[in-house]
Amino acid sequence: MGNNIHDYGIWFNGHHSTEFGLDVLEDKQIGFPSKNKALRSVPLSNRSFDFSKVTGKNTWTERQIKIPFQVVNRQFYTQETLYSLWTKVMKWLMETTEKTRLYDDTMNKYYYMAEVIDAPSFEEMRARGVITVTFQCYPFRIAEKKEGTQLWDDINFDLDYFQTTKFDINRKSFEPLSIGSQATLTAWATHYGGGVRIPVSSLGVSYKITGSKDFVTSYSRRAYMLEGLTEWTLEQDIIQAQQSAEILKIYNPGIAEVVPKITSRELISVIMNGYVFNIGKGIHLSELFMFDPGMNDIKIVSLHPTTVDFEFFKELI
Repeated sequence: MGNNIHDYGIWFNGHHSTEFGLDVLEDKQIGFPSKNKALRSVPLSNRSFDFSKVTGKNTWTERQIKIPFQVVNRQFYTQETLYSLWTKVMKWLMETTEKTRLYDDTMNKYYYMAEVIDAPSFEEMRARGVITVTFQCYPFRIAEKKEGTQLWDDINFDLDYFQTTKFDINRKSFEPLSIGSQATLTAWATHYGGGVRIPVSSLGVSYKITGSKDFVTSYSRRAYMLEGLTEWTLEQDIIQAQQSAEILKIYNPGIAEVVPKITSRELISVIMNGYVFNIGKGIHLSELFMFDPGMNDIKIVSLHPTTVDFEFFKELI
């Protein structure tokens, strides 16, 4: 700790504020994000329409955190040492080139993504002074620990949620599909029954089934003719044919959508909200696949046994 009075402060840009002898004054202000609204008035009417509801989801403005620090060198009460100290403080606050983690000692299991953009103010009082700094922040606080790793001693019963985010997926048997029903190609489909390669652009695409026949090869016992295609598709390569797909529930306890990092040893197909997402081996991260706040119902199918890990961090106001 530096020559400050209190040990409370913030952690930012690799340093704690107490390292500079700074004391946070009582009028610290934590701003909250506002909702983005696209309101349009109706001519000759008292009503207005909110076009932001088109997506069915909220979007938010950034937030600001305003912190006044008392600056004083208690070893040498001179203006010279005061100027030297605030020079170091300003370098610490202003040298970042983008948003970086900001921790408040209160609820320090969360962090803000913050940057000082506007010039801080400095009020000088002889050999001491007050620096007031405004952090421009991402709308939400982000949990430091990923979901599914909460320990009992760390649990906050108001904000946390016990759950598993890592799952073992086993291949199931196949069930017959009726003519006229839909068939969606899986992530691992590579060749039609006749050996012709399946184009990558067809993966995840749904087709109407126009015919079926017995076809014993690989893991399959039947094949299907799909509308618009000229080759027979094996049942092992159709999502709807996977009997008893793994049905998972993952809860996002935050207020914002989050992008999970998905890790799998094998190719998998994930079905969520009526959409099919084909996930390759290794690590997958895409804003096309997001967990909504609340409960997310997911189905996963895989041709081979695998372990799938969903890594994400809740975001709170």
